[in-house]
Amino acid sequence: MDIVIVNSKPSPIKYYIAAFIVIGIIIFIGIEIISYVALRKFPKIQIPSSYVDLYQKYSNEVNHLRDPELFIKYPQLFTEPETLIYSKIGNGSKTILLQGDSWAEQALFSEVTREKLQKFAKPDYTIINAGTSSYSASPMTSQIRLLRNDFNIEPEIVVAIFDQTDIGDELCRYKNLREIYSGNIYVRAFPMGSNELYAMEHYIRSDIVLRSFNLNLLRLLKLSWYGYQLELYRSNNPIRCNWDAISSYLINGINDQEKIYLTSVVKDYIDVVFDSKKTEKLILVSHPHRLHLQNKYTFNINSIIQLAVKESKHQSKIKFLDFNSNLEDKVSDKDLNFIYREGDLASHLSEQYYLNNFLSKILIAVK
Repeated sequence: MDIVIVNSKPSPIKYYIAAFIVIGIIIFIGIEIISYVALRKFPKIQIPSSYVDLYQKYSNEVNHLRDPELFIKYPQLFTEPETLIYSKIGNGSKTILLQGDSWAEQALFSEVTREKLQKFAKPDYTIINAGTSSYSASPMTSQIRLLRNDFNIEPEIVVAIFDQTDIGDELCRYKNLREIYSGNIYVRAFPMGSNELYAMEHYIRSDIVLRSFNLNLLRLLKLSWYGYQLELYRSNNPIRCNWDAISSYLINGINDQEKIYLTSVVKDYIDVVFDSKKTEKLILVSHPHRLHLQNKYTFNINSIIQLAVKESKHQSKIKFLDFNSNLEDKVSDKDLNFIYREGDLASHLSEQYYLNNFLSKILIAVK
């Protein structure tokens, strides 16, 4: 009987298939590693999800919070998500709430200013600094309600810094986003794709993509495509409320309807401040910009504040600290450079003047 020997040598095709699979796996792993490294370069990924979650929860009530990326720049100050809304100094029995835009927020970022506030707070006061860039009367009104209802902050004394840019913020940025629902005032967030400075919906959506459970490559592709669409939209829709638009009201003034509207907005704020029987005193603060003292700005927010206070039923509990009345119409360039930061369009105060003049007089008024 003949014996047939069968050649059991594997087909070369199987080797090719196995080689392609191995190479494909190596390439896939390499792409995933590269995509992972690329994703880690996004600053948002360094911010805890709890911060972004809180931002998403409240931004549609007050338009925006403090920038979440401050957590990266000042980790010692932004130690918990709530610091995107307010910061706390002291632990006294009486609470002082400081509200306003970057003029109020400025007290947070200076070490010497924080030390001054800490010294002032001991042992009687707790100071809540809720200053947030570009806040004006409308978001401040929503904010104080939020602080009371959700964070159990019931201040006896409220200090509200009204910056000159609040006029443009109210008329250009917030007027169309201001809503009254169930008797409460809200300032909705800017819609998706908006090119305004504090439009953050794109930030939140991209953060959702970054934190999703998906392949690194797919997440990177989604972010890239999303970023491309956003840039395309924004290139065709320029910023409406830029600095020229915001400052134009200070240069050209406002009409009668705008005056009535702004006065009503400030009065609404005052009414909400005194919604709580615990609130004893409201201190309103106003300071001129550099260009006011150089006679280049013709309109001043102090006239709106004065009118709102005059028409308020809470007038007896309000003190207006008007720095406009303490400064001469014309001052020297040396004086201007002492008062203001050099080259600052928004006329933020120098650290020395803010500490020894501006903040000191506010603290005197508190007592």
